[in-house]
Amino acid sequence: MRAQSSFLAEFKQAFNKEVGQKVHWFGGQVAENCAAFVSPYPCRRAVGVRTTERFELGDASVSYLGWKVIIEFDSKGLSPSNILKYWPYLRGELNIKPAQPIIFCHFSDWCSWATSRDLWEWTLSRMQADQELRVEIKGKQFDHGGSDQSLRASSISSAIKWIASVARADRGGAV
Repeated sequence: MRAQSSFLAEFKQAFNKEVGQKVHWFGGQVAENCAAFVSPYPCRRAVGVRTTERFELGDASVSYLGWKVIIEFDSKGLSPSNILKYWPYLRGELNIKPAQPIIFCHFSDWCSWATSRDLWEWTLSRMQADQELRVEIKGKQFDHGGSDQSLRASSISSAIKWIASVARADRGGAV
């Protein structure tokens, strides 16, 4: 958790500096940043959805030029479930619905299996092709750099430049 907190603080600071203002970031496992299926699937136990059994929709997020920018951080290997959970959200099938198109940055340790990164890309491409999405999603993976401060700084800078280029190219693309 320390690695995540440290990384997110560094990312937010760099982002705020780049955009020239202090923006208000959201994130974490707070009620307004979590979602669940409205009707849980029958394979669940007899209890309803517990608050701890919801999807966290981003370790950090911010509204920027009409887009919702979402940052996910995996301290170790890439978890494809961290993109897959956005598919029902983007389709409007969870208890909260997206109000803005999404720019999604996923930071992980690139020592993770290449097949996991490939599965992430495949999932993103299938999501983008889904005609039932309520809003558009653009996504990209980045190496968080681990303890390599130079690599971390480079990845953060690359991500911020990519976010700005996507957001400025299309100031909010509803599907």
